Amino acid sequence: MKSLLKTDLICEAIQSHISNGNLKSGDMIYSESELMSIYNVSRITVRNAIRDLKSRGVLLSVKGKGTFVNLGRRLAEDKINIQIIEPFLSGPDNSPEWGAALVIDELEKTLRVRNKHINLSVAFTRGDVDLEKETVKRAAESREINIVVFEPICNSLPEVLKETIRPLVDSGKLFIVLEQPASLDVNCVYEDDLAGSYMATNHLIKLGHKDILHINLDCPYLERRLIGYRKALVENGLPVRKELEYRHPVRIEDSKYQLSDSSYVEIGYRAVKDTCGKIPYTAIFAINDLVAEGCRKALSEIGLKVPEDISLVGYDDMPFTRNAGFLTTIERPFADIGKAAANFILKDIKDFSRVKCERTGVNPRLVIRKSTKKI
Repeated sequence: MKSLLKTDLICEAIQSHISNGNLKSGDMIYSESELMSIYNVSRITVRNAIRDLKSRGVLLSVKGKGTFVNLGRRLAEDKINIQIIEPFLSGPDNSPEWGAALVIDELEKTLRVRNKHINLSVAFTRGDVDLEKETVKRAAESREINIVVFEPICNSLPEVLKETIRPLVDSGKLFIVLEQPASLDVNCVYEDDLAGSYMATNHLIKLGHKDILHINLDCPYLERRLIGYRKALVENGLPVRKELEYRHPVRIEDSKYQLSDSSYVEIGYRAVKDTCGKIPYTAIFAINDLVAEGCRKALSEIGLKVPEDISLVGYDDMPFTRNAGFLTTIERPFADIGKAAANFILKDIKDFSRVKCERTGVNPRLVIRKSTKKI
């Protein structure tokens, strides 16, 4: 108890120096040894106090340099430098109307309306795990970058993501992950794709379909979409049948699951070829629009029509899907994710009493087109 009180004393003293202007944004605080001497405490007590202030974003540590008052906690009239780290700017077909371009645009617009003194920079990792690690590490160590908005490579292994984020956690710098890393207690704004897959499956059930084939991949980052599918079945009184869950194995190489646009199409094609005529079903919920495209091709070869014979739902509302105007799918909420991340930052700038990390899920939207039919 005595040690705890001393920890609180050090925290309050440092925060008081910041409030009084004796310590300004970017100033280095006393070293561990100096704090030990000033407050007559052990090194572990000093470290606990610094850890507590870092967890609240008041301080940040730069490896090999020291611990500083967090530049990200400046007053609203000061300049705040935010770095956005994204795998790519756009999605399939290099469309600016899909993917990170929408996230960045909405984030910038929302921030700029409320605070004119924010500078944004963007770094792209091009789907390269090593480049991503280096980019995150540089952002964590930079005294010029105050806040980091980080969208990880979606198909990297969970343990790799944990290692990648570690420098940001250790720095005490405010950062937001645009994903839902299950095993990490970090601030995140993410697409609730469990809710999205629930919407897709529930739509088919409401149309009268009871036998719905779900095509997914055997890897953790798409597990939530499988759970959403199962949840919709259970809540509508339908059994979860393993034979209607087609989970394609995925090769692991270079610290990530190896997938490409063409491989997704091939997975959908193979799933239909492997199941049609062997397992009865009247509808398919594909893990994304590319897989759905592969399904459509295979069904056509077999002589089955969408939606006359088989209803088909995709996920992502990719540019080619939107342009064709045929596939019922789930539209990903890129702009809403950008706005939610911006609002989190604005709230944090005004009030840095945050203690616990926050997770904000953003719902996608069901887009009903012509590929589903009531039975």
